Amino acid sequence: MTRKSSWDEKKITSHLQQLPPVKDRRSKEEVFQAVQQKLEERETEDRGSLVGKKKSGWLLPAIASTAAVLLLLILLPSFLNNQQHLTSDSGGEQEASMENRTNEVNILMEDGEAGAVEEDADEAADNEEAADHSGEMNVTVQAETVLVPIPHTEQVEAAATVNPRTFVKREPLEMSEETGETLEEMLVYVLTSDQFGTADIFQGLQTVAFDEGDKAATLDFTEENRLESLAGDEYQQAYGTIVEVFSSYGLEEVRLTVNGEADVTFGPEGQLEKIELLPDNRGYYLYKAADGNRYFLRGAVVGEQIGDHSDTLFTFAETLEKMRSVRPDAWYDSAIPESVEFAEVVVDGDYATVELAPDSSFADDEQFRLMVSAIQLAASDFPLNYIEFEGAAVEQMTMNDVLYEQVEHLRLFD
Repeated sequence: MTRKSSWDEKKITSHLQQLPPVKDRRSKEEVFQAVQQKLEERETEDRGSLVGKKKSGWLLPAIASTAAVLLLLILLPSFLNNQQHLTSDSGGEQEASMENRTNEVNILMEDGEAGAVEEDADEAADNEEAADHSGEMNVTVQAETVLVPIPHTEQVEAAATVNPRTFVKREPLEMSEETGETLEEMLVYVLTSDQFGTADIFQGLQTVAFDEGDKAATLDFTEENRLESLAGDEYQQAYGTIVEVFSSYGLEEVRLTVNGEADVTFGPEGQLEKIELLPDNRGYYLYKAADGNRYFLRGAVVGEQIGDHSDTLFTFAETLEKMRSVRPDAWYDSAIPESVEFAEVVVDGDYATVELAPDSSFADDEQFRLMVSAIQLAASDFPLNYIEFEGAAVEQMTMNDVLYEQVEHLRLFD
């Protein structure tokens, strides 16, 4: 008796609809060999029942149909997630609900014979490869954002006199053809852009170059510069900007050149080869401008104590304790409220834990955030990457037992 195949049109359609996505990491050659072996086994199995008898006209097409379906499921699993349309000669049009499909695969069943699968596996592989390259391109062209010190100059009254003071704010700047594609180019943009108010005094600045060995930076100007004519407030702004911006990177000096030649005339200083910076720092303090803006000041720049009497720099814990108070004649304030005390400050590798005393408190969220920001800045002068704040006052302000903050560094060569 001839065995009847259980594979008919309806069952094939049903299986296509119900089968889960197939993920096969084998190569095409391995898949082909597996299918070929399966066909040989089935032919051997059927050979006994077909000896002496004429093979039915539908058997081989049914086997070919099964092989085509298997190849479709193994080689093109991504297509099973998309909508598939099936048609048959029985007059019924079956819709396979396979969503998000990008290519239609039509299987035509006529007179019991399997139709062709209208999809080329090599073309699909090429499409997938193209999609992969497209994804890589999106990552490659994604703009990089760099934290840079942006100078701001304010007229500050101190000791009954008003003088320009330059502060820096660490702000993210996106690399581009306009702003620069390296840190050095971005600093040229910052100093010469009208956006930041220093374009006039840094007229002619053409390059900034770092010297890691000497921990120095060289600012090279064209001959059309204004360095010699700087005087009064402009000179103080230029000098303060150089000191603030480049000290933030932990550099020790800035050299001035014109087309590569030294001995530049720098305002009332006259002939000047270099400007000494303040690379060592401990602590940050708060200045509130008349317009409401807040600026953080480096302790070394405003003359606050940054070490003990033997010139040993403060530890992180000592730095935070020092930041709680300022000199009596100071024109700036502490960013740490008087109502806050530290129960314990512990440093473990690149991780610091700052625990506030139980009776510490904050007047409002702004006061709390200013303190956290000042401590983050202070941590950037140490090899610290993370700070954990603990205490009842922290929970009161954040609704969490612990606040974790990451430290952002500018120092280049430490």
